[in-house]
Amino acid sequence: MDSIRKKCSTYDSENGGNFFRTPADLKQFGENQNEYNSMLAEKIEELEKRVSTLESEQKQNKELFKRLANELVSLKSDTDRLKLTSKLNTNTIDRLVKAIDIAGEGGLSETEDN
Repeated sequence: MDSIRKKCSTYDSENGGNFFRTPADLKQFGENQNEYNSMLAEKIEELEKRVSTLESEQKQNKELFKRLANELVSLKSDTDRLKLTSKLNTNTIDRLVKAIDIAGEGGLSETEDN
């Protein structure tokens, strides 16, 4: 970040009068410009930190969404498995009930015949 501040400095007040005589207005302008550039450098630093923070948050969110997507796939397969198990159990129960009904009807007709 120091390089940004150094690049933004347009006027060297310490060496401003060594080689050339600088009018007071120009000196004031240079100092004001340096002040403004320094403020801009600070804002740039803040923005860079903010962008860095947002990038790390985005990376974390991306990893979280990947995990959630994997969990959803797993949940769907578990749900499908439970549906199939439930359907198979229901079909088995229906067959057993029918078998009991048939056996019960057959058993009644045998006792009625005797």
